[in-house]
Amino acid sequence: MPIDSWPPKRFSQAAKHYREDCEKIRNALNAGTVIPPSDANLRLRSEEQLGLGVECAIRYHLRRLFNPLYFQPTTCEDLDDAGLERCNTNISRVSELLVFELPPWYLGMMKGPGKESAVLDGSISCVFSLAVQSIVNYVGAASFFAGDFIVETPDVFCSSQASKRGLGSRKRPIPRISEEDLRAVTDDIDVAQTFLAAAKACRFLITLLEWPGVMDEIRILGGWEIIEEHAQTMSRLHLDRFVPESAHFVVLRSVDAFLSRIRSLWNDMQPKVATCTDALDTLYRQFECETKNKRRLRKYPEIHTIRGLLLDGLRRHMFPAITEPSLEIESASSDDIDGPPSVDEMSESTATSEDTSESYSE
Repeated sequence: MPIDSWPPKRFSQAAKHYREDCEKIRNALNAGTVIPPSDANLRLRSEEQLGLGVECAIRYHLRRLFNPLYFQPTTCEDLDDAGLERCNTNISRVSELLVFELPPWYLGMMKGPGKESAVLDGSISCVFSLAVQSIVNYVGAASFFAGDFIVETPDVFCSSQASKRGLGSRKRPIPRISEEDLRAVTDDIDVAQTFLAAAKACRFLITLLEWPGVMDEIRILGGWEIIEEHAQTMSRLHLDRFVPESAHFVVLRSVDAFLSRIRSLWNDMQPKVATCTDALDTLYRQFECETKNKRRLRKYPEIHTIRGLLLDGLRRHMFPAITEPSLEIESASSDDIDGPPSVDEMSESTATSEDTSESYSE
């Protein structure tokens, strides 16, 4: 039916429904209560839209705090001095204070979109969000709201019998890799890589926000207050149910408290990072993930699966190094390009930058 033939009453009824939904949302926001879930239409039409709106608002303000302005919608000639000053004060200069770098060997082996795309695009806010998500995926959002922040982290990694046995010795190789053994190995890999992702995310966030000038720039642009307000709304109204891919933003309802707890978490995880990395390196060697022997691969086709999981895991726990713009990391040597650095290089940690090496091969 053509729109111009719709009766006015139809538009009036639609406007009435939208007004009622907006009034319920407004009353819930003002009263600090949850919108009643019994109204299915309201939940689907309004709560979901409110959740999407809050998510977009948080992402927008993170971009505003961290990312440079990619285009100038108004030319300088069209602005008077007051307008130009006002425009300049609303542009983040965090990207002028630091540089993100990923090692060339990592960029060469990664295929498809991932964290490296955000780094190459200069999207600091995107990497920030991914770091928060990695931490929340490991410890859970509820841990940040509990009175006591206690997170138990493992002391050993890849400790199942299947992982320690690998393919056996040359003299006594195992006949095959059973489904049960493969499941145990993949579980070990997932636990270790989830731990590494959270640990490196903690260090990345601490390094980023303690970098000289970053917090000053954030304060100039208005600070965290508006992001905290949106995160509080998401938490109070349980809107994270409707935007699960952004549910980690609820921990930003108090950024100072969040940062305090990730510093505590990093202090506990830091001594175990090298142990975890060594365990994954050993697993890589135990299952001969570098072999190109066709006979070996026919006998143990699971090598492809294990190698793929280990290499794909680099995307989960590889966060960029942070350095000064005048001290950008130089291109890696030919050895770096041919393969990841050694275990010893991976275990080195500095107070100013994220580790940029893995050693899943020798």
